[in-house]
Amino acid sequence: MSNRFVFWQNINSMHQSSFLKALARSHEVTLVTTEADSGRSRMGWEEPELPGVRMLRFDETDWRTLVSDHRRGGDWHVFAGLQAFRKVHAAFVHASTLECNVGLYAEPLRMAGVTGLLKRIRGTLDGRRFGDKVGFVLCIGPESKRQFIQWGFPPGRLHAWAYVTEPPGISETPASRTDLVRGLFPASFIHRKGADLLVEAVERLGPLRGLRIDAYSIDPDDTNPWQKRLVARAHAGGILRIHPFIGNRSLVREMSVSDFTILPSRFDGWGAVVNESLSVGTPVIVSRHCGASALLDGRGWLGKRLDRLDAEVIATALKEAADSGRVPENLRRRISDWAIERISGERLCEYFLAIVARAEAGADIALHAPWETPQAETHFKVETR
Repeated sequence: MSNRFVFWQNINSMHQSSFLKALARSHEVTLVTTEADSGRSRMGWEEPELPGVRMLRFDETDWRTLVSDHRRGGDWHVFAGLQAFRKVHAAFVHASTLECNVGLYAEPLRMAGVTGLLKRIRGTLDGRRFGDKVGFVLCIGPESKRQFIQWGFPPGRLHAWAYVTEPPGISETPASRTDLVRGLFPASFIHRKGADLLVEAVERLGPLRGLRIDAYSIDPDDTNPWQKRLVARAHAGGILRIHPFIGNRSLVREMSVSDFTILPSRFDGWGAVVNESLSVGTPVIVSRHCGASALLDGRGWLGKRLDRLDAEVIATALKEAADSGRVPENLRRRISDWAIERISGERLCEYFLAIVARAEAGADIALHAPWETPQAETHFKVETR
């Protein structure tokens, strides 16, 4: 008998669609979301189509009945975050009260200041209340796992997790007629994403010929004065060019003709653009404060992790990328092949089903994620209907 899964989250995200579609090919999958996120749509996001997945909107669903109708042994409710979204958390509490099989997936929380202290206290209380009721936690990034350990959740139920992205749909990398080394900053031009650090780093490079970095990062209607000043500084140097947001498919195509993707975020739960970049064979320069930087552990050929986040370190990484020249095609193929093998929706599906099997067997032993172990250790059997 196959499992039935109900995923509860705030939006239908393109950073989970590949995984959910793969899971729906072998099991019954329901996705319950709140309304579509119009703010992200302005950034070029599109709500993905999920063939095989039953789609429900929270406010149009008798969610209590949905919870109680999925209480048999093979049913699992998987919730986004722990108190991250009010409606989702209400369903989580209800499912826990009815002693349903429940799991969580969660990005790390920002823990700075008084707000961070309150979050730690709340997390500890939630650990005491729900720790033994949660069958597994899919921890998005190493920091998420550390937080759940601090809150008292059983370590054997905490598994490394990642966002995954759709296959790029690019049959081959378009050839370039220039020796110009191209970089891409594929994030909002904001403080959290390290936009100011990138601008300062480029300013430190001075008149460096042979390097261009494009950032598809702004909403032209945004009147944020800090951002406008930063954009003006960026354009003054000539290396960094700031453009309006473009659709995700167009962005991935720009990645495919770039020589590196840079994401110097001060905080990023995961940073799915790292996945997208690797999937088209483009190396990454990524902050250690991004959960996706875990993908680079022991694999320097995938790019460079910024272990200290300041403008001088970023400038050095950019200079090294410029000096290395265009990325050779054999390296692109090696990177994209690795991404398909280790961080595709299909691989995450296999890994997820293995986690569920462990939880159902009562085995509190965390599994290694596909990107954490040698290839021979990461093939999990997928149950089919």
